[in-house]
Amino acid sequence: MKKIKFRLAAYTDAAGKRNDVPPLYGNEDNFYVDADLSEEPQGEFSSDEEKALSDYGSLLVIADGMGGMNAGEVASEIAVRTVKECFAHKNLTDRIVADAESRERYMEHVVEEADAAIKARSQENKECEGMGSTIIMVWICDGVASVTWCGDSRAYLFREPKGIAQISKDHSYVQSLVDDGKITEEEAFDHPYGNIITRSLGDPEKKAKADSVTVPLYKGDIILVCSDGLSGVLRDHPLSDGTPAANLEEIIRSNRSSMQSCREALFSAAEQADWYDNVTAILYEITDGAAAPEPECDKAGTETAVSKSFINIRISKKRLLYWIIALIAVAAVACGGFFGIKFLKETDQPAPVEEQLQQPVPENPGTQVPAPGESQDEPSASASVDVSAPLTDEKISGNSLTPVTDSINSLTPATDSINGLTPAPEPQRQ
Repeated sequence: MKKIKFRLAAYTDAAGKRNDVPPLYGNEDNFYVDADLSEEPQGEFSSDEEKALSDYGSLLVIADGMGGMNAGEVASEIAVRTVKECFAHKNLTDRIVADAESRERYMEHVVEEADAAIKARSQENKECEGMGSTIIMVWICDGVASVTWCGDSRAYLFREPKGIAQISKDHSYVQSLVDDGKITEEEAFDHPYGNIITRSLGDPEKKAKADSVTVPLYKGDIILVCSDGLSGVLRDHPLSDGTPAANLEEIIRSNRSSMQSCREALFSAAEQADWYDNVTAILYEITDGAAAPEPECDKAGTETAVSKSFINIRISKKRLLYWIIALIAVAAVACGGFFGIKFLKETDQPAPVEEQLQQPVPENPGTQVPAPGESQDEPSASASVDVSAPLTDEKISGNSLTPVTDSINSLTPATDSINGLTPAPEPQRQ
């Protein structure tokens, strides 16, 4: 089988939050790239160098320290360091790398580890109290890209001829308004509450919860991973009314000959759009070895490919078998309960009058049966009266199934939803 080949570029800049304080100069973003997870040392890559994808694949990570909290740069650094430790070659087993679903589960575990590490530091150091970070990871392996995220840092997939599609879905208040149909995607771009996120690492009120999704990759595909410092000033697509506006789709399409040049063009456009936050971006192109996009992907666009992939990955054959068995068991219990109750009710009904008249009178020495025409006296003291306790219907209850979460690839992962226009309880500001 032909090896997949790729090239990439990555960079971070303090950008709109630059100050004169070294060594970070106001940059609270952190990123990590490991072009080959099967090799040591970790975290090495060269811009635009074409490499073959190894059996363990490549890893792309961005963490955006929370701008509205103390020590955001510390939180994002802890997040990236935790990822690096978890993805050390000695910690990656064949079982973890085996398939997309196991890779997703492992990245979700890494998110929990990073969350715990940030909270531990906050408790140890009062100066770091309340710090937090977003995180997004993309693991390219075996011809697919598995994406796991918590917060509003994004992953996109650019595929010709359709263009760009967002893989991840923001954990934010504004995204919940879009999901509820209260605003459009275009209106969400410059919404005044765009900085309110509903999930993050380090939130003292709750445990971090990540979403995951997996998409297939084809020759020519470009993955863009970025912090909201880029997606917050450059729209995804051209405006529907034709008004000129800098956007990710047109910039990538015009500069795809080189990932380094494309990255520089994105940063230049963000600066011209009056960037106001730190900016981090990673570009990763599949140059060879993968199949050409399927016809239905070209016609329906990357959104359809993302949705199909989400269903295919999240509902594995093994899990589907468990569901079928469980549903059959529930159906059997329900049917058994229905017929059991019906049987009990039928047996509890008295026989018809005709049958009762035809039944022989039991011989009982203590009971006198009056002759025809005689009046029936009260039973004597020695009479034996048989009284049966009434039957009680049993309550039959079946097991209920709780479907699997938390997402993927569709790309429509499962997310927190905020009803109405009221933000989530004590939202965090970035």
